Amino acid sequence: MIRSFLLLVLISLFGCNNDDHSNIASPSLIPYPEGLTTHYITVNSVSRKYLVYRPAGMTSVNAVVTVLHGGGGTGLGVSNLGEHPLSVFRTLADID
Repeated sequence: MIRSFLLLVLISLFGCNNDDHSNIASPSLIPYPEGLTTHYITVNSVSRKYLVYRPAGMTSVNAVVTVLHGGGGTGLGVSNLGEHPLSVFRTLADID
């Protein structure tokens, strides 16, 4: 659990640490495609998978929500609608 939390912190830091702030003036530059996509990060030679869900039609970032599954769970299980109680966040993301 602690390793998962630390990984989340690292992902957040790397995602926010951008010396080129030219995209701040243009919020339409969102780095992830629409829908549910799989991405990887490698830290100390250990590769980890994470999922990103971007609602269709999203043109600017208003908020970022991070959902962590518990031990024995999977990110895909949490992201599939109706399979896990935390999948409600994906439903909320689609509401304007």
